[in-house]
Amino acid sequence: MNIEPVNNILSEQDIKEITLSFLKGYYRGRERIGETELSSDVRGAGGIIADGHLSFPQPGGTWFVATFEATSFDTRMEVRFTQRRNLLFWDAVVFAIWGAAVWAAFNLVFHLAPMKKYGPHLPVVITVSVFTMLFFVFHLAAAYWRRYRHIYAVEQFKQYYVNEQWISVAKDVFYDSQDTYYEELRRQCVFFGFGLVMIDKNRKPQIHLTPARVDMFSGKRKAVLLLTENQLVNRMRTFADQKWIRDFQGKLTRVFSSADPEFLKRFGGKYPKHWGAVAGALLLILFLWYKEYKPLIPRTVDEKLYAEEVVQQARKFPKDPPGYAIDTPLFHPAPFLDDRISYLDEWIEDRLAEKAALRQRPRNAMGSQDGEHITLYDCARFRNFTGVKFILMDAPYPDFDAALLRIEQLQAQGIQAGAFWLGCFDTRTGEYVVFVGPIFNNQREALQMAQQLEWLRRDSSGKDFLTVKAISN
Repeated sequence: MNIEPVNNILSEQDIKEITLSFLKGYYRGRERIGETELSSDVRGAGGIIADGHLSFPQPGGTWFVATFEATSFDTRMEVRFTQRRNLLFWDAVVFAIWGAAVWAAFNLVFHLAPMKKYGPHLPVVITVSVFTMLFFVFHLAAAYWRRYRHIYAVEQFKQYYVNEQWISVAKDVFYDSQDTYYEELRRQCVFFGFGLVMIDKNRKPQIHLTPARVDMFSGKRKAVLLLTENQLVNRMRTFADQKWIRDFQGKLTRVFSSADPEFLKRFGGKYPKHWGAVAGALLLILFLWYKEYKPLIPRTVDEKLYAEEVVQQARKFPKDPPGYAIDTPLFHPAPFLDDRISYLDEWIEDRLAEKAALRQRPRNAMGSQDGEHITLYDCARFRNFTGVKFILMDAPYPDFDAALLRIEQLQAQGIQAGAFWLGCFDTRTGEYVVFVGPIFNNQREALQMAQQLEWLRRDSSGKDFLTVKAISN
């Protein structure tokens, strides 16, 4: 989708100035023991770049640090996703070749296309066909996954850790709130816990998302020292003034006339794990193929040696016992008993036991009381319900994992959420329902909460975000 610039277009420098002013006011109420430091265009180790930086000392000797990436219409490609074609290709190769390896293993165990019957060529043709089919199926199915949508500003934030990170974007970068690029940027900001601010043509910032208070990367990122351009130049100048550095630079100048810019390779693709996975699958396929092919290799047999081997093998087996083995079964007690139950009654009892066990699984119902931790319950939690209860339903989900992921996303926005298995009320369905807020005693309370959460409605959406649903035992 092509986007045309509008009147009063804001430059990237304008976005930086507006965002710095916004962040200063946004963090005005945070507890601190010193002055707030603001700067733009900071650099860090490993080629880290940030358009803006805010920091202040906190009680206890620690520093609070927030950074942001500013994007105007001219630099809009920083927040518009591009597809990682190389990563998608290698993931498809790994998926397909391991699928082919699994097929080769099943073929060896269950003799689906045995070489003894069809020869060595057919299994190879089938393996190659399975690889090709799985490759294209994965490539088509996974093309729209977040893993393969590369957003430069998001990838930049993933390289280092600070307390909070913001993406500040001019509103004219996207066509509207239904723009595919905007939806993907918002989705990744929610998933990774980044804040999102939109600057309109009147230079007013609008908060679309606030940063997560909890590190969504679980401490996997490293903190880096961020320096302004002047600080970086001074440090480099001080370091370069040392005598051994000047001598080393002179030697390099005589050997190399130019150097390739490493900036172009910042997020470039090297895939050693994929190569290792492909090599492992190939070795497994070759091993399985050779194991099945080996018995087909012609062998020359020495008759005397073969006779001796047969005698040795025969001696390993026990001798037949003397006497006769009676094959008529003996029943004790008698096979016909008066206290037996019919097979239909036994089947009904088994079905009732299965339903009871299913309702007692701890993953049937889940919820959260403090908005931070997920608590799991079974269907017994709903047995004390009397009458009809009401919930604010977000949406039904097909399985437990999908419902749990949605609860975590809502809690990341500070929204209390929970879910329960519909099978607790009717075992004919297996869906999970995610709901917002508590379980209400009447419909009026649920409708009042829905009005309070009206801000969750997507921009320009004509559909209700939440639905009041009645539940009863």
